[in-house]
Amino acid sequence: MNQATLSQTQQLSVALAAMYQAVDCVIDIAHQGQSEIHDTRPLIDSLFCFEPEQTMDIYGNRLEHLHRGLKLLSSLSKPEDQKRANKLTRFIVNIVSIEKQLSKQPQMLSVIHSRLNHMQFHQQHFSLLHDKPDATHFSEGDQLGQANDYNALYKSLAGLYQDTISTLQFRIQVTGNMQYLSQSQYADQIRALLFSGIRAAMLWRQLGGSRWQLIVKRRVIESDAQRLLMQ
Repeated sequence: MNQATLSQTQQLSVALAAMYQAVDCVIDIAHQGQSEIHDTRPLIDSLFCFEPEQTMDIYGNRLEHLHRGLKLLSSLSKPEDQKRANKLTRFIVNIVSIEKQLSKQPQMLSVIHSRLNHMQFHQQHFSLLHDKPDATHFSEGDQLGQANDYNALYKSLAGLYQDTISTLQFRIQVTGNMQYLSQSQYADQIRALLFSGIRAAMLWRQLGGSRWQLIVKRRVIESDAQRLLMQ
């Protein structure tokens, strides 16, 4: 993929797809206690891409890393998907609102950047573990032992989220199965993924995106998402 050929709306589609992928993974964990690693890994890695030269640098220069989000984005107008699409979109609007608040807090942004820098060792270890052939997804039973290997990174990201973003006036309320929401390992994963959604919202804003464009450019962005899926 030649990144230089991505139009502005295609780049907006990438940012929005990352948000949709993040919130869909959050919903999976909140309701089922699991989400696929090939969907969550690029989102977590995006938090540690500090100086991207181009949009796709943030997501490993591979559109397939955002396949789930692009697929969701490309189907928003399908009548059979409207209930799910509306739920996800409300979630996205909240994430965009939080990122807007965060953008006005330079001191908080500085703290986030500094602490993420210090977490990079855990992130690199996380990536190495994900490259193992048997690293497929987080789930219960046999997979819980493997999921414990990632707890250090998720716990650190969740702690940073609580110390910074959770102190903002507007907050995201996640509903789901209390069997999972009441357990720290799932709550940590959810906060880390929300963090990645806010990272994508920052990219969205930097590319000229806004809440208004979620409405007025929706069809154009959906069409671009469909084209990106075919690349």
